[in-house]
Amino acid sequence: MVVIKFIAVFLLILVLLPAYGYTRSGTFSAGLSLSLDIDERSYDSSGESNEASVDGDDYRKFLLTPLLQYVTKSERDRFELRAQPSIKYDFEDEKTDWDSDFSFSAMRELSRYWTISGYNRYLQSDHYENRSTEKTTQALSSPNLNADPGRRRYIQNSLNLATDYIYQEGSLVKLSFDWDVLRNDDDDDGYEDYDRSAISLRDEHRFTKKWRTVADLSYVLGEYDEFDFDTADARKGSSSDLQEYYILLRLENNSIEHNPLSMSYRYTGVNYEDNDRGDDLIHELQLSWRNDITPHLYTVIGAGPSYKQTRGSDENWGGNGVAELSYRLQHGLLHFRLDKGYKADNFSGTDERGVIDTWAATLKLSYQLSRALTLDSKLVYNYEDREGVSGSNELTADLLPGNTKQRYSSEAGIGFKLFQHQSVRLSYT
Repeated sequence: MVVIKFIAVFLLILVLLPAYGYTRSGTFSAGLSLSLDIDERSYDSSGESNEASVDGDDYRKFLLTPLLQYVTKSERDRFELRAQPSIKYDFEDEKTDWDSDFSFSAMRELSRYWTISGYNRYLQSDHYENRSTEKTTQALSSPNLNADPGRRRYIQNSLNLATDYIYQEGSLVKLSFDWDVLRNDDDDDGYEDYDRSAISLRDEHRFTKKWRTVADLSYVLGEYDEFDFDTADARKGSSSDLQEYYILLRLENNSIEHNPLSMSYRYTGVNYEDNDRGDDLIHELQLSWRNDITPHLYTVIGAGPSYKQTRGSDENWGGNGVAELSYRLQHGLLHFRLDKGYKADNFSGTDERGVIDTWAATLKLSYQLSRALTLDSKLVYNYEDREGVSGSNELTADLLPGNTKQRYSSEAGIGFKLFQHQSVRLSYT
């Protein structure tokens, strides 16, 4: 299976060789980042963590990160190579680590209507980032690693292959394949390695200027390393493998000028090979309304019912929704978004599985004081409520209990443009 995937990458590169006969342009960019990364953890005194574990989780490192990027493009294709490795000095252990971050992306128009693309990233680090900002497919789910247990080094390789075809004006069909590999340096502390494969089919169809539909289907296969617990002989050799199914159906209407409406239905199903773990089922229905108040100001509000069922437990009825405000100033931007809903969380890199009830709020501000000086900031709040694992096995419930998490993060930065192609940025997170 692994050999087939790498052959696919090789064939992709052959197909996406630059199209000759078109005017090409190339850009080379370079940069350097200096960072001080401090992570100090504290634990409830009533917990099991002792002082030694607290000190072991403290993290103080100095980072030197060069950036090299090359982009070449024409009217029919675009290729990008990016290298952003890091040299880290650990003040706690007094040693030096090397992080790797290399990526390659390509896009090729085979015809006026048919486009193929590919993206691959190799990452070796101990910093867990949100994957939602990366160049991934418009999938209904994507793996986001969890840093709650502490800092651990890991290797992650992400591959995406996609093709889309425009079959009529305003309508297209897209097929994509994703493959994510996670390998942790440490096998303890609840970390797990996995191979995640996903295939998605998306259709965007425009019937008239006022009516449009979107249909998105995804299938995900998760293959994990076999795990066991020294204190749980009953679970030795049990499988953590799973399958996820996603369906998104959306109907959009633009009959009222500057006030588009949409109705969406989302289905999520998770089947676990472990019989002691209950399969998950989610249904969500949402009606949303966007109001383009001015060319620079719009709001979005949406709400609807949610239904969640875990095999072996009671049914749960709840709600989902979205609220968004975006105001673009002459020299700045104000953006706020709040999301509420259920989602499957099975690829965090830990032994946690199941569905979480989430609240996510983001506030972004940016303002350009002058042609050379820009200020920006961001506030993020996340609330997650994970129910305990269901099933008749009491040992399972003891090992994987439910929990509630709240995360707060903030970022502020200032950017200064020195010359036409040189700039400096200072940020604090």
